Amino acid sequence: MMRRLVLALCLLLPILAGAQQREQVAPADFVPVDSRLVRETLQELLASWDDMQLEPWLADEFGLRYQLLEVLRFDAPFDARVRLLSIGPVRIIEQQRGDASLTSTIAVRVLTQIEYEAPGLGFQRHEGIAEYVLRLNQRVPD
Repeated sequence: MMRRLVLALCLLLPILAGAQQREQVAPADFVPVDSRLVRETLQELLASWDDMQLEPWLADEFGLRYQLLEVLRFDAPFDARVRLLSIGPVRIIEQQRGDASLTSTIAVRVLTQIEYEAPGLGFQRHEGIAEYVLRLNQRVPD
């Protein structure tokens, strides 16, 4: 059961986006993504997993969306929590400029720990590394 859960988390591709006219940024002109924004977004994402409110975070184009949600609803221990242990380097995949905004699609490797009480076994924790793909919006000066 936990292996499927960890696999589901590894396949997670949460994407945040706003819809507006955008101009592609050339890779040589990529603007670094604020590390605080990455950390805060990951913490909010994992908190939504803890509260079983993950669905709004999943992109429509994420093909395993419903399988992941099913695993979380029916196979995850009811008291399971995910804790963020560390964040690896951020790799920018693509950036687009909009009206006073910058949308960055990034990939980031994250070390997390799933914690829960297992009947007869007591407190359990399982660490895992997963790559998350996020689309982040930042306000930038014109």
